[in-house]
Amino acid sequence: MASRFHIYKGLADPPDHAEELDFEMRRPVLRSHKEEDRYIVDDALRNAVNVALNLGQPLLVSGAPGSGKTQLAYAVAREFGLGEVIKVSVTSQTELSDLYYRFDHMGQFRDLQNAETIRNPHDYLRLTGLGHALLAAGGPGQRIEHMPSSVYPSLKAIKPDLVVPQTAGELTHAAFFEGRDGPARRVVLLDEIDKAPRDTPNDMLGWLEESYFEIPELGLRIAPFDHDLNPGLAPRRPIVFITSNGEKRLPDAFLRRCAYHHIEPPSRDRITEIVLQRGVSKSVLLSDALDIYFGLTGGEVALTRKPGLAEVIAWIVLLSTRKGEREDARISPEALDATLGCLLKLKEDGDEGRRFLADRLPKTQV
Repeated sequence: MASRFHIYKGLADPPDHAEELDFEMRRPVLRSHKEEDRYIVDDALRNAVNVALNLGQPLLVSGAPGSGKTQLAYAVAREFGLGEVIKVSVTSQTELSDLYYRFDHMGQFRDLQNAETIRNPHDYLRLTGLGHALLAAGGPGQRIEHMPSSVYPSLKAIKPDLVVPQTAGELTHAAFFEGRDGPARRVVLLDEIDKAPRDTPNDMLGWLEESYFEIPELGLRIAPFDHDLNPGLAPRRPIVFITSNGEKRLPDAFLRRCAYHHIEPPSRDRITEIVLQRGVSKSVLLSDALDIYFGLTGGEVALTRKPGLAEVIAWIVLLSTRKGEREDARISPEALDATLGCLLKLKEDGDEGRRFLADRLPKTQV
């Protein structure tokens, strides 16, 4: 590991010729979920995933921020070779349709002002999350249903050369199916579902049970599991992960349709296992860091926000880069003071933590 820490020196009088910033800024631990090559699970989490897979239900995963909820979906996708995870970050404005698709109403309105610019209505469609996965589940050859509200007949009367899609492959661009000519299973991640309006989870699960969705703007219905619409098709059911930070109670009807697992706060052994596979030595420094972390989070300190697993891992790895080549190095008061912001993210927590760690921090800082 690189031992360089003091990149920024805080010089009062910068030199005439500034030193070139020749290092690569990168996340030493909190890398992109796409780049993580290992995700350590315990038996309880492994069993929860298998319950969801066997039941064909979404897996609702709760736990503190930074506990690994989001990363689980990427780990499962990697193990089964299911390609890119289709992620939807849920917000307080997320409606049911947002979990399936987005439609560019303004773009269509603008183009409709000029008959010469009338485009295929589905050009304004962008599939998201569950919609993306359900279209892939049936493959490009699955038939799509034109409901009585279909917009295509009226538009075709105006523009005779308008393309009227009859299959999923005709509805979307060629690259959507990534060269596959048949059904494909995809992994969907609906992140932080408890931020959504209350009705959204219930409505979503109702549609997901039926494994179809409608696009009212086009008057179309996508239903790969409807045997009347797609006889003989063998669709591949998506694997769906839903995360919750426990900010509010989710509706019972929603919970009834999910498998569930809560990720407990990490044990000392689990943190040790994770940081060792990230290149940290089993040393006095590691033992020191774990003593401090569990001292801060074990109930002796009244923290408003306890640091999550990702934060403590990042902190330990950062400390290990400071100690250089000395395997027996302990955490110095200066190093602890300099890096405490990795763990404690609120002023009141910082004050409480510093009081608890008073004998470890430089006296001028306490």
